Amino acid sequence: MKNVRVVRSGSIKSYQISPDGEEVVSGFFLPGEVIGLDALATETHPSFAVALEDSQTCDIPLPDFLKMLRDSPKLNEVMIRLLSEEMVETRELLLVVGRLDAQTRVALFLLSLSRRLARRRQNPDQFKLSMDRRDIANYLGITIETVSRTLSKFQRNDIIEVHGKQIRILNRQALESIAMPGLNASTQTGGESSQSTG
Repeated sequence: MKNVRVVRSGSIKSYQISPDGEEVVSGFFLPGEVIGLDALATETHPSFAVALEDSQTCDIPLPDFLKMLRDSPKLNEVMIRLLSEEMVETRELLLVVGRLDAQTRVALFLLSLSRRLARRRQNPDQFKLSMDRRDIANYLGITIETVSRTLSKFQRNDIIEVHGKQIRILNRQALESIAMPGLNASTQTGGESSQSTG
């Protein structure tokens, strides 16, 4: 039986396997986010999921979840918001992989995490990258070395502070300026602009 999975704590990576057998990272899920919503349309899960750290999730069988949606207008409202947020993040990813340079990709990635954390009333300016550099590189379509170089450059320029996997945003305005091509495109197509957040 197909399930949807609500992340209660920790973080989850979703990925697919390409035709040549390579792992392709398709997303990262934070507390309060729902994995498996694609099954609502297809009744299949095209992606795999793995915990990036100690995590707790709540599995809900798809038929039970659909009944909950039918019976609860409030839950419908929450799910529409979650789907809208996911569409914004997916559109940014497509923009990033297709057209933007490495610095813009990394800046957008950090701002996306910040937005999502803020929506869940967590600190948007100081957070842990639970995923490793390899997963970030895979997700953004760049090399591990490029991810590391870009984070180091942001740190040298006092835009962020990096301690292992801990990130602290020091200059949000500068980070948004680097991400501006993606943020402009998101705004023009009806998406969210970044602010001091999913």
